[in-house]
Amino acid sequence: MQVQPERRQEPLQSCERSDQPKPDGRQGNQGVEEHRELHEPDGQRGPECREPSEEQPFMPSQPTQQGQPALQGQQALDEQFMRMALDEARAAAEEGEVPCGAIVVCDGEVVARAHNRREGDADPSAHAEFRAMLEAARNLERWRLTGCTVYVTLEPCLMCAGLMVNARIDRCVFGASDPKGGALGTLYDVSHDPRLNHEFEVTPGVLVDDCANELRQFFRARRKKK
Repeated sequence: MQVQPERRQEPLQSCERSDQPKPDGRQGNQGVEEHRELHEPDGQRGPECREPSEEQPFMPSQPTQQGQPALQGQQALDEQFMRMALDEARAAAEEGEVPCGAIVVCDGEVVARAHNRREGDADPSAHAEFRAMLEAARNLERWRLTGCTVYVTLEPCLMCAGLMVNARIDRCVFGASDPKGGALGTLYDVSHDPRLNHEFEVTPGVLVDDCANELRQFFRARRKKK
């Protein structure tokens, strides 16, 4: 009987998981400002600047990406930080500014807070979240805001959403959506545009009623003065 030659067993390939991040080019994916009233002649206002009407209230937009934080612990944290942003919005109202506030959180710590100052500073870029991101960059001494979450009471406009892309934030949490200028899911979705070089997560509708009421009360009071 012919003896078959013994087959040599090859060693098994290692299946150890690499701890190195995948080179997918995406950073920070774990995890306006008011109804913009513009200075225009004769009291005219741009379409994106209308105050909320009773018929069309501020409403939270739908999440633009699956995997939004659903744990109660994360929701509680989001509400806690959004209340701080609301404090900033109220400070803006006391100064006669449209009430919008923002804070920036990094590693669980508030690193910047700001509110709308367009009238007081005569600065068209002085939106709450824009100012908060600039302050965060100065405080952290880096322009990349990787690891940061921006909390803002009203859905960011195109300008502020664009800065979020350029600053490489991880996440934005906003309260009321902006049907006339929102750029994180309502009119546009800058947060998940494959043509851009960065994407970030968005959580809409946190304390939406409180955020919307601040705006409604402000515009009602101003209409009564006219």
